[in-house]
Amino acid sequence: MLAPKGPQSKHSDPRGWLHIFDADVLRQLLKEQTPGPVEIKQRPVLQLAQTGSPLLDRVIQTEIEFWSHLDKLRLKIYTEKNMVSTV
Repeated sequence: MLAPKGPQSKHSDPRGWLHIFDADVLRQLLKEQTPGPVEIKQRPVLQLAQTGSPLLDRVIQTEIEFWSHLDKLRLKIYTEKNMVSTV
Protein backbone atom coordinates (compact mmCIF):
# COMPACT_ATOMS: atom_id res chain seq x y z
CA MET A 1 0.00 0.00 0.00
CA LEU A 2 1.28 3.45 -0.85
CA ALA A 3 1.11 6.59 1.23
CA PRO A 4 -2.27 8.29 0.94
CA LYS A 5 -2.50 12.05 0.52
CA GLY A 6 -2.66 13.76 3.85
CA PRO A 7 -1.72 11.99 7.09
CA GLN A 8 0.17 8.79 6.40
CA SER A 9 -1.60 5.54 7.21
CA LYS A 10 0.22 3.28 9.67
CA HIS A 11 -0.23 0.45 7.14
CA SER A 12 1.28 2.24 4.13
CA ASP A 13 4.67 1.45 2.67
CA PRO A 14 6.06 4.28 0.57
CA ARG A 15 8.67 1.94 -0.93
CA GLY A 16 5.89 0.71 -3.20
CA TRP A 17 6.54 3.74 -5.41
CA LEU A 18 9.88 2.20 -6.34
CA HIS A 19 8.25 -0.86 -7.91
CA ILE A 20 5.58 0.52 -10.25
CA PHE A 21 6.72 0.08 -13.85
CA ASP A 22 3.45 0.77 -15.65
CA ALA A 23 3.08 4.42 -16.65
CA ASP A 24 -0.73 4.30 -16.74
CA VAL A 25 -0.92 2.72 -13.28
CA LEU A 26 1.56 5.30 -11.98
CA ARG A 27 -0.50 8.16 -13.40
CA GLN A 28 -3.67 6.76 -11.82
CA LEU A 29 -2.05 6.27 -8.42
CA LEU A 30 -0.75 9.82 -8.45
CA LYS A 31 -4.35 11.02 -8.60
CA GLU A 32 -5.01 9.24 -5.31
CA GLN A 33 -1.66 9.29 -3.48
CA THR A 34 1.57 11.25 -3.29
CA PRO A 35 5.11 9.88 -3.08
CA GLY A 36 7.31 11.41 -0.42
CA PRO A 37 10.51 13.35 -1.03
CA VAL A 38 12.62 10.30 -0.16
CA GLU A 39 10.93 8.20 -2.83
CA ILE A 40 11.23 11.00 -5.40
CA LYS A 41 14.94 11.29 -4.61
CA GLN A 42 15.38 7.52 -4.95
CA ARG A 43 13.37 7.37 -8.18
CA PRO A 44 13.34 10.68 -10.10
CA VAL A 45 10.83 9.30 -12.63
CA LEU A 46 8.19 9.99 -9.99
CA GLN A 47 8.77 13.70 -10.45
CA LEU A 48 8.29 13.29 -14.20
CA ALA A 49 5.01 11.53 -13.49
CA GLN A 50 3.86 14.26 -11.11
CA THR A 51 4.56 16.99 -13.66
CA GLY A 52 2.85 15.09 -16.49
CA SER A 53 6.01 14.86 -18.56
CA PRO A 54 5.55 13.36 -22.04
CA LEU A 55 8.85 11.53 -21.43
CA LEU A 56 7.35 9.34 -18.69
CA ASP A 57 6.57 6.28 -20.83
CA ARG A 58 10.03 6.21 -22.43
CA VAL A 59 11.84 6.78 -19.13
CA ILE A 60 9.95 3.92 -17.49
CA GLN A 61 10.80 1.70 -20.47
CA THR A 62 14.46 2.68 -20.03
CA GLU A 63 14.26 1.77 -16.33
CA ILE A 64 12.85 -1.64 -17.24
CA GLU A 65 15.64 -2.21 -19.77
CA PHE A 66 18.27 -1.12 -17.24
CA TRP A 67 17.01 -3.45 -14.49
CA SER A 68 16.64 -6.35 -16.94
CA HIS A 69 20.21 -5.89 -18.11
CA LEU A 70 21.48 -5.64 -14.53
CA ASP A 71 19.60 -8.82 -13.58
CA LYS A 72 21.21 -10.67 -16.49
CA LEU A 73 24.65 -9.49 -15.39
CA ARG A 74 23.97 -10.58 -11.80
CA LEU A 75 22.89 -14.02 -12.95
CA LYS A 76 25.93 -14.33 -15.19
CA ILE A 77 28.27 -13.45 -12.31
CA TYR A 78 26.46 -15.82 -9.96
CA THR A 79 26.51 -18.66 -12.49
CA GLU A 80 30.18 -18.16 -13.35
CA LYS A 81 31.13 -18.01 -9.67
CA ASN A 82 29.27 -21.24 -8.93
CA MET A 83 30.86 -22.97 -11.91
CA VAL A 84 34.35 -21.99 -10.70
CA SER A 85 33.68 -23.04 -7.10
CA THR A 86 32.44 -26.50 -8.16
CA VAL A 87 35.48 -27.21 -10.33
